[in-house]
Amino acid sequence: MKVFVYLSFVGVLFLVACQSDEQEPQNIDRTTLNELLPNAQGNYSEVLIVVENKLWKNGLEATFKGVFAEEIKGLYTPEYNFDLVNVPPKAFSSLFKKYRVIVEVAINPSVSKAKIASKYNHLAKSQLYVKVTAPSVEELQKCIEDAKQALLTKVENYRLHNLRLKLGLNTKSSFTEALQEKFQAELLIPNSYQLVDDEQHLLYFGKQAKALCESGRNTECYYQMGFMMYQFPYNGSADSLGSYFSKTFLTQLRDSLTRVHIVGRDQADRAFMEIEQKFPVEISSTLINGYQAVEMKGWWNMVNATMGGPFKSYLLINEKQGKAYFLDGFVFGPNFSKRDFLMEIEAIVKSITFNSRS
Repeated sequence: MKVFVYLSFVGVLFLVACQSDEQEPQNIDRTTLNELLPNAQGNYSEVLIVVENKLWKNGLEATFKGVFAEEIKGLYTPEYNFDLVNVPPKAFSSLFKKYRVIVEVAINPSVSKAKIASKYNHLAKSQLYVKVTAPSVEELQKCIEDAKQALLTKVENYRLHNLRLKLGLNTKSSFTEALQEKFQAELLIPNSYQLVDDEQHLLYFGKQAKALCESGRNTECYYQMGFMMYQFPYNGSADSLGSYFSKTFLTQLRDSLTRVHIVGRDQADRAFMEIEQKFPVEISSTLINGYQAVEMKGWWNMVNATMGGPFKSYLLINEKQGKAYFLDGFVFGPNFSKRDFLMEIEAIVKSITFNSRS
């Protein structure tokens, strides 16, 4: 069985970018020190930037937005990958030091070269702390730009890891046996979901829950999520992989499944889910635990009903098994922003492992 290893968030890890710092001596008892730290607090999608207001307003805000604040594709209302919070060093109090992700910026003319270093559990438990030091603003901006992808990946992996823990995805769920039997795979589905549909090559899970509304009402609102896993034979070659990963194939595959399995109760005027063609559908190649895959993001709507929301789909190829796996999640939450729901779908998908692999 393939095992996907997550980073250990105990101790120190330095980001190699521009110039890496040296690690702390190995004889320091980090476990003892960590026990004295407060718990990190706040949203996993917030990044606190500690920098002087003058520097923030004169270019660094745009620099950090270029790293963290990319707009999430496929949403009706604009949302961004991360929210940035700026605080000057003088206001960096104990309250701010508990943020989950902190990036502290320092301009120091005495240093010879810009460098980025990162630590876990620095000022709080389960915290990612990044320090960026440079001799000038210009070199600092260049350093961040050069390290953009590595820095973003580190923060995204940190968020995904902690979201998995929050969702209980570090332990086997009550659906483990059904997934093993049908797909020879392990996928960690939160126990907050229920098994809705069990077909020969498909499992469909659903969840209805409530949380404090984000629409200005001081009350709780309901939201719904769905997740399906579908398996079909893969007899392709490297040359034919592109056809499986094409937008045409993926959209037709999703619509063919949702028309059957995600439907309304009224048989007289049957409602069913399909991809909303008025919104762009985003396709990108990716790797999921070493397997070739493609991600599709877009907006769904219910035909014959006034419902809609975002979805995320993944097609993953397991060549040794000769199987393709279509994993799809969607959300209906009109009173909520959608970013955290989409992250939940991604966390579930990226928990997948197989009994055997090439």
